Order: sequence, then structure tokens, then C-alpha cells
Amino acid sequence: MKELQEKPYGYNVKTFCRFDAGLLINDANKGVRDFRWDDYYVDKDDTDRDHHWTMKCAVERRYEDTNEEGEYLYIVILTFPGNNKLFLKDTPRWAIEFVNEKYMSDEFLDNAFRHAIDIPDDIFPAMWKDVND
Repeated sequence: MKELQEKPYGYNVKTFCRFDAGLLINDANKGVRDFRWDDYYVDKDDTDRDHHWTMKCAVERRYEDTNEEGEYLYIVILTFPGNNKLFLKDTPRWAIEFVNEKYMSDEFLDNAFRHAIDIPDDIFPAMWKDVND
């Protein structure tokens, strides 16, 4: 958070964290108060960005030491309705993603180049154009 004051992200960037949000919310409702990322683990290779596995977050700080794999770990802040905040400790860097704010990527710029690309039909083999099979 201190670093963001000196070097803020662009206005179009937000951070999301990958973890099992449903499980974390269940634990919070049961009164759990100490949240560690390993308890809400999501597989690193899982590319399904289901909304139950990602949630908007803010990085509170990075630990000075690393885990067994040599990766830095972070404490992230999760904000819920009513401005309730939870701190998720030991979050690996790969579980924190930078995402464009909705309608803020370059394709939505007013001066973005957009033009239909016409491709002549005769460059494709006939068997590719047979859609009846």
C-alpha cells in the first residue's frame, strides 16, 4: 500500500486474487478470523476463472522472506459489502492478477483502429467451405 502511494497503478487496472472464495466466506461466517491462502488453495494450472475463485483484492504488503519455492508471499485485503475487510495471509504472487477495468482496455479507445477484414472465398479449399457435413 505504501508503494502504491509513490507508484500508483493506472486508472484502468485493478487486482484480483485467486482462491476459493466460497470456502473463505463460509469460514468467515463460522467465526474464523485467521485466513491463510493455503486453506483456500486453487490449482495454479487451473485456467477456469470462475467468479467463485477470483475476487477483487488489494495487496497490503509483501513478506521479506520467501516460501520453499523461492516465491514472495503477500498479505492481501478482501473487502466485502458493508466495508468489512478480511486479510488473506501467505498469498503467492501467481495468485494475484492485474486485470483491466471493464471497458478500459485499448480496444475501447475512441481512436482505436477498427476495420472489417475482407478475405476472398477462393483462398480456402472447397472442402473447408462445405458446412453440410
